[in-house]
Amino acid sequence: MTRDARLAGPVGSGSALLLFAVVATLLANWPDRSTDANLAWYAVARVRATGILLLAGWVGASDPGAAPRQRAMALIEPLAAALLSAPIELLAYFGSVPAASLAWSVAAPLPLALAAFGVSWALAVTLRRVRLGWSLPLLLPAVAVGLVMLDVRIGPVLWIPWLLPFAPSWPAAALLTCVSGVTAAVLARSATRHEEAA
Repeated sequence: MTRDARLAGPVGSGSALLLFAVVATLLANWPDRSTDANLAWYAVARVRATGILLLAGWVGASDPGAAPRQRAMALIEPLAAALLSAPIELLAYFGSVPAASLAWSVAAPLPLALAAFGVSWALAVTLRRVRLGWSLPLLLPAVAVGLVMLDVRIGPVLWIPWLLPFAPSWPAAALLTCVSGVTAAVLARSATRHEEAA
């Protein structure tokens, strides 16, 4: 799929795949009998947060040489996926009625998507500028694994997507908000400079 086709609408192939995965997870984990415990939300929340993180990282790392406006438009896809998959998680939540924060689990993937986009974009641009763009498929997973290991060691969950929906914390909210804010500010400034130079 070309970049223009991917940016034609908020639901691209990545978003469609994520929505399919979330719905399939809900259906596979919904109990057949009303007497069985409904634990569907736990699986749905994990799949949704992890899928949004992966989609945002993929979009952020793809085509680091794109114009700032195109780069900003590319961010619409993971954010749209987060919004479109939220009702599915709500359905799973009210079916399972877990002792967890609904607002946190539904909202946390939004700043997580922005943060993942920003980190992968920064890595892709940096490697391209030092002529090491070929190493991105190796370094991006390595950075992701390193961040997960760091998150495990420092204590409260900050960005591990399969744990984040179940572990609301102020440090995680502060970190994701800061990285998201920096990402949005850099995108906006880049777009403004590009338009002034044009």
